[in-house]
Amino acid sequence: MNRRLFELDPIALLFYSMAGLYRDLPVWLRLNLLGLLFTLPIVTAGAASSGVYFAVRAWVLDQIDGAYTIQQAFFEGFRQHFWRGTAVGLLNLLCGAVILFATWFWFTSSIALLNYVAVVGIYALLWWLACQPYIYPVCVASKELAPLRVLQLAFQLVGKSPVYTLLLLLLLVGINIVAIVLLGPVLLILQVFIAILTTQALWIVTDEPLPRLRESEST
Repeated sequence: MNRRLFELDPIALLFYSMAGLYRDLPVWLRLNLLGLLFTLPIVTAGAASSGVYFAVRAWVLDQIDGAYTIQQAFFEGFRQHFWRGTAVGLLNLLCGAVILFATWFWFTSSIALLNYVAVVGIYALLWWLACQPYIYPVCVASKELAPLRVLQLAFQLVGKSPVYTLLLLLLLVGINIVAIVLLGPVLLILQVFIAILTTQALWIVTDEPLPRLRESEST
């Protein structure tokens, strides 16, 4: 496993994650189904994301075995991070809405100076989009952080590795476009695949050891 290659090229991390996804595909299908089911009520979407990321992290760290299944990991993460995951999701949406509204207001204002200020809003919106891959990986990895602090750390990580984050964001946009075009089959694994990819991306930008993806086993 060439960590340096992953630091320079998110595409390498993409194929590495795809290999891990393929090796344990039945496990990931079960986890993705749980994520989808608990996302549908909307009010539990943040907690469902926390559960998926918690289970993915446990799997990558080789904590899943016959006595502790991927489903148990999901529900543990769902319970542990229910309120934090929900609060993080709501705060994240609020930040995005405020930035978007402010940018629109400045851009459509009849005051010329505010039209120029709208450029700042566009940069803020791009920064907000760029921090999205890190939010839930940070949330489940740092249980001691308050929801607002989770968002602050995600924002800071964008500044720490702006080029890598931009490439990662473009990669994720491409993955979602492909998923929308192909619809059905890809949606059965999309949420988990993004969680695998972004969980490892967080370790790269925070200079943490990058675990080797485990070999397939029945869980």
